[in-house]
Formats: sequence, structure tokens, C-alpha cells
Amino acid sequence: MMYWGFNQIYKTTLKSKKNNDAELAKELDALKQRVELLERKLE
Repeated sequence: MMYWGFNQIYKTTLKSKKNNDAELAKELDALKQRVELLERKLE
């Protein structure tokens, strides 16, 4: 399930070539925070 989510995000990120490095970095940070929250909930 988690793999599917990352796969979707990866695809959509690749599709929108408009994204510059700064925007991608922001998205990555947000993703990392979301993953950390999910992992805490699962424990």
C-alpha cells in the first residue's frame, strides 16, 4: 500500500515537469514528515 502511494507520487511528480528543484525539495520534506507520522501511528 505504501509502495503504491510512493509510486503514484513519483509518477505525478515526473509528469509535471514544471516543478523546479526547490518545489521538489519542499514536497520531499512534506512526504518525509507524512511517512514519519504514519510510522508512529502504526507502532
